[in-house]
Amino acid sequence: MKNNLVIIFIGFFLILGVIFAMQTPVNLSYITNSQVETISFEHNQVHRGEMWSIYNYTVLGNGDTKYLLFYTGNKSVHLIFRLTNELEAEFTFCENISVVNNGTKLSYFNRNRNFIGENGVNAYITDTISSCDVFFGSSRFGDKNQFGGEDRSINEYVLRKNTIYALKLENIATIDNTINFYFEWYEGNFG
Repeated sequence: MKNNLVIIFIGFFLILGVIFAMQTPVNLSYITNSQVETISFEHNQVHRGEMWSIYNYTVLGNGDTKYLLFYTGNKSVHLIFRLTNELEAEFTFCENISVVNNGTKLSYFNRNRNFIGENGVNAYITDTISSCDVFFGSSRFGDKNQFGGEDRSINEYVLRKNTIYALKLENIATIDNTINFYFEWYEGNFG
């Protein structure tokens, strides 16, 4: 019985070693109190101190536009974002941006509050960009809607390293419109 348990543990750690060597996003299992508990790769990134987030908002006046700039570092970035708006707004996502002025740097936080360290991403909010080379698409939403969130097919991207991205926020309403935004990401050497 004891030999079987040793073989199981050795096999388990060999599999984990291969997974981490390949840096393949998969669910991971841990043995606690003689039970196997499985968590997602993303959840594991939180525990490892490698998941970052930005929670913020901006108020756009009649016809105003703001750009959320996202600079990736020397690793690929797995990004999920969510936007909510009070009134009608349009959102546009693009890549390879030429920037006139970075604007105000946004504060980011490690989702594991016990971890002290930096990530390779910088984010800003600004009024202007000069060009957008690659246009991903645009969506217009009415009152009190949400773009992104749990629907990963809409808002999940693996971003290229050393690239600038912009999310354009445009108020279509004739009065002030509050746009809430949330970014969550981790970095790695994945495709």
